Amino acid sequence: MRSILALSILVGCARAPVEAPSEIGELGLFLFEHFEDPEPELIGAGWLNLAGFLQGVDYSLSADERALTMPPLDGPSLGGLSIPEGAQAADQVPVAISGESLYPLDDQLQLMTDPNQTCIESSSTVWAGRTFSTDVACFESGACERLETETEVRKDSFFAKVWYDQHKTYRRFEVEDSEGGVLELIAGRAWTDQVFEGDSGVNSWDQLFHLDVYLADGPRTLRWFSMWSSLSVAGLGDDAYSNLVVNGLEEALRFGDEYIAGVQTSCTHDRSAPRPERR
Repeated sequence: MRSILALSILVGCARAPVEAPSEIGELGLFLFEHFEDPEPELIGAGWLNLAGFLQGVDYSLSADERALTMPPLDGPSLGGLSIPEGAQAADQVPVAISGESLYPLDDQLQLMTDPNQTCIESSSTVWAGRTFSTDVACFESGACERLETETEVRKDSFFAKVWYDQHKTYRRFEVEDSEGGVLELIAGRAWTDQVFEGDSGVNSWDQLFHLDVYLADGPRTLRWFSMWSSLSVAGLGDDAYSNLVVNGLEEALRFGDEYIAGVQTSCTHDRSAPRPERR
């Protein structure tokens, strides 16, 4: 599978190499910032560094052992996006986790292109409906290098009940390494553009940015999910929220493989349930 952009990265990598951060925290900011860069060889250097990191992870470790705290996402690192009015970058709880899927990259397309995202996201998402503003079939075939989506999400947990709308862009990339091998991946960059008030009128979902990477690695796919978010919930401290995020990201990784396998064992929500009323 090869896109127009992927071809340009392969050509670009024949020129002098572009420097990209090797430290994983700064690399995460770099990849988010340059996601839409018009010079694809720049972010290509970052993808190579991320691949080296992911290929060195011990995936037998627990989610807590694989999780990392990231630097805050702000200023130029936002890559042209903005912190929602009323929220602050300093309030972000930035967490990332690596993961391993048993299924190849082509199978992962099912997770991106299903309009029903319930039981693909974590268990705190009780309903999620995705719409598309670009051609899904074109993206699936590899003829188009990007997919634009918006997902309406209903979160329902002990701490908060809230609706929010999430924008997400997926892009295909192919990058040539120093030995002439080709790195193939799909990455998604997501964001919310406003503070969403919870049902109680007291709690709110203040900001959400994330970078979601699917890297082909033989018969498996290596995953990277970094998330910068904050809630306003009385009594919920950063450490407790960080643990919830790690657990949620691990659930999403597990749900993804179960979805591809066609066996829903971990997620208890009804994927056929109608959309709840949104007030």
